[in-house]
Amino acid sequence: MTDMVNHPPHYTRGGIECIAAIKAALTPEEWRGLLKGQVIKYLWRERHKGGQEDCRKARFYLDRLLAEEPLPPPQSIVGRGRKRRNAQPGRFVKRRTKR
Repeated sequence: MTDMVNHPPHYTRGGIECIAAIKAALTPEEWRGLLKGQVIKYLWRERHKGGQEDCRKARFYLDRLLAEEPLPPPQSIVGRGRKRRNAQPGRFVKRRTKR
């Protein structure tokens, strides 16, 4: 019997699975985003299209996401801006405008 969730034949042509090629083309952050999007997609449409098979597909992508190495937390961008002279905390600095 063909496994339409884990190894559908229409995605395994040419000796490499499509999902492996996609992963190779993406950064780790992009790959995790794709996996999350696929989980959402299959759960979203479950009642209207694929039923239990869509739930199994969502689990397939969620299992792949859980198997990935966690990414480090994003660096904060707060406080990276250029400081203005005469700026006081909590007060706005009025800029001069040309006339």
